[in-house]
Amino acid sequence: MYLDDLVLASENVKNLEDLRGKSIFISGAAGQIGKSLVMLFIHLNDTQNFGIKMILNTRSESRIDTTFSDIRDRDDVEFYIGDVVNPIEYDGLVDYVISAASNTHPRAYAEFPIETVLTNVEGAKNMFELALKKNARVLNVSTVEVYGDNLTGQPFSEVDMGYLDPNTTRACYNESKRLAETLSQAYIIEKGLDVVTVRLPRLFGPETKSDDSKALSQFIGNAKNGENIVLKSEGSQFFSYLYAPDAVSGILSVMLNGETGEAYNLSSEKCDIRLKDLAQKIAEIAQVEVVFDIPDAVESAGFSKTQYAVLDSSKIREKLGWDAAFDIETGLSHTI
Repeated sequence: MYLDDLVLASENVKNLEDLRGKSIFISGAAGQIGKSLVMLFIHLNDTQNFGIKMILNTRSESRIDTTFSDIRDRDDVEFYIGDVVNPIEYDGLVDYVISAASNTHPRAYAEFPIETVLTNVEGAKNMFELALKKNARVLNVSTVEVYGDNLTGQPFSEVDMGYLDPNTTRACYNESKRLAETLSQAYIIEKGLDVVTVRLPRLFGPETKSDDSKALSQFIGNAKNGENIVLKSEGSQFFSYLYAPDAVSGILSVMLNGETGEAYNLSSEKCDIRLKDLAQKIAEIAQVEVVFDIPDAVESAGFSKTQYAVLDSSKIREKLGWDAAFDIETGLSHTI
């Protein structure tokens, strides 16, 4: 089902044929986006002879055994083991670099703020340096979180920017993602790097890790296990969400067609919803109840205080012809 969803969403990608015979280096390959991209690329290779070469960056050999054991012997897959905070020494050809390595959930921000900052900033720098050596295009994966707190109550377009307090632990993620985008602009001006950026909303899909402490990920984990949905706030937050196959198609759309130096929001009005309504939808799918629980101090330290984080995706729709294929009910149902 998930592969079918990835294939369906990829039909929204203009110039997908340009991936034929290309080599793609992916950091964060064991994450939700990385694993989903790999699944789609393998399908394109096996069914349409795309001939895509995948170089998958993971931090350890054990990650390969736990995440990619079923594909580790494929000729179109190569692994590069190493932390992206260190310089990347890869000898092969690279046409595209997808920079997607990051801590992406609240408990990680609270427990490992230094690692979060370094992965986002040093990791981006090292991926940019790799791309320069290989004369490759970079797809920089960024986030709605760079916008900070919305003070207008209107969806964020790419030229907007809200309030962000850097003097908090939670800012380790937002500020370092902002700096990675700023660094990309510096590389464009000073070194002629070809880089484009996608800003993702909150994502969901079956490749979400079980230890992901984001509210939506926890809701889905509860539902999968037949447990009540645990809501750790009043649930008034209004956010953009996106089913992972649509995120994959948006990433590829920007990578193949985006203008150098530009950032593009990925979102769909079909997936904008209040947190309490999201919890209720998941509870109805799983036939369980919604209950409330106060988080501990460590977990709450990593929570976003943002109440309104909705993305305006008109730019990518109008400029690149991309749109989401799935509404939130279908994406949630398939995920669960």
